[in-house]
Amino acid sequence: MGIKKFISLTALFIALVFSIDFLAAEALSHFVIKHQTDKRLERLLDKKEDSKIVVFGSSRAARNIITKMFVDSLGTTAYNYGSNGSNIDYHETLLQYLVNNENCQTKLIILPLDECEEFFDGMAITYRLDKLYPWANYAMARATIREREPLTYLSLSKSYSYKKCDLATLYASRGTILPVDTCLLYTSPSPRDRQKSRMPSSA
Repeated sequence: MGIKKFISLTALFIALVFSIDFLAAEALSHFVIKHQTDKRLERLLDKKEDSKIVVFGSSRAARNIITKMFVDSLGTTAYNYGSNGSNIDYHETLLQYLVNNENCQTKLIILPLDECEEFFDGMAITYRLDKLYPWANYAMARATIREREPLTYLSLSKSYSYKKCDLATLYASRGTILPVDTCLLYTSPSPRDRQKSRMPSSA
């Protein structure tokens, strides 16, 4: 076999591999996105986030900040990207996605932090890379995945980015709406609090 023929066959083989990989990635992307129950990141990656108030954070944000309160009391728009167990680096990534939108309308960003553990990786607080795997077909998400993972030859593969998506669970839970953990931010004051805050009648 001549060198030219060998090079031609090699190039053809590589092109075939990348073509198959591209088609596999497209199929996986369609399947994963179709069965996702949490599609909030899609707003950022599609550059469609136009809320005036945006909330980032871990469970403090996900469970304790109800954006409807901002909408009702301030007459504005708000959206919550809080994710349980996420650290400060993950929040920064989402912020980068937000400001990457040249049409960003956000005026206020809320990031509740009350524990120093959010600045360090641990058992409960970590970079939620698993939240990005379903959106690996987006260039920004795929770039983040490759940046956060060790570089290997498999990193060139688009379909390989879906390796940690739990496809079996997604398929089993298709059509199911998972509950969202939330609690009310506002509670009515106790009688004692009302007594303390009440002005004397003579004032």
